[in-house]
Amino acid sequence: MAAVRILTAIPENNIVTAMLPQSFPTKRDFRVGTNRREAFDNNKGGMRPKVWSSKCNTKAQVRLPLDEIAARVTEILPVGPIPMRPTRLLRVTSEDAEGHLKDKETVRKRIHKRWQEEPYPPYYEYRPAYRECWNFITLPKFAARRIHQMRANKSYLKAQTNWSNQDQDPKCQLCEEESETVSHVVNCPALEGAWTNMNLKALAIAPESPLWKSNKKGMELVRRFSSYVMKNRINFPTKLEFSPPTQNAGLAS
Repeated sequence: MAAVRILTAIPENNIVTAMLPQSFPTKRDFRVGTNRREAFDNNKGGMRPKVWSSKCNTKAQVRLPLDEIAARVTEILPVGPIPMRPTRLLRVTSEDAEGHLKDKETVRKRIHKRWQEEPYPPYYEYRPAYRECWNFITLPKFAARRIHQMRANKSYLKAQTNWSNQDQDPKCQLCEEESETVSHVVNCPALEGAWTNMNLKALAIAPESPLWKSNKKGMELVRRFSSYVMKNRINFPTKLEFSPPTQNAGLAS
């Protein structure tokens, strides 16, 4: 929906809209140059980025960020000038106003349908079913991030690699035996002493686990799981020298 708002704004009033590719069909043609576009325009050699309308499937060539936004919106809406969004400062035609609301509702329904029906990306293994449970979001921000990052496979765990750490040793920092995945680090033998008086259901992190259910029991398990993660500094930023204060840090495990 944010992408649709960008593409339906007036370029003269929205700098992000004004930085869209010139060939993208908007109601008004005003554009401003960007450093990235100018750099590629001035560079006569080397690989250029894909244009927003490209159907090429190669992974070696990618789009600029705004071109990617334009390309993704056209997957949901037909190519053509998208009706402009009415605002307090902008008077649009009744056709534009009606068309904008219609297209906005179309986008919302299609995104909702994709969210429900399309398979999850393989890296999002621990994501729950649609609207099943987001209890951990009610936790303090730092604690919620520890959990969400691990479930999205975008964390500080050494086996959850990205472009910046793909060459590092994936072995667990605690036991130095197995890869530091979510399933391992939560049940690492080096933390066996922390399991005392712990409800082990809070350490069952499979997608179908009661931990992720949107009920009172699930909320209690999420709080205990968060307390366990915080006390044992699981998925903490590697350069962080202190433990941020959190209201859940003192919860009994």
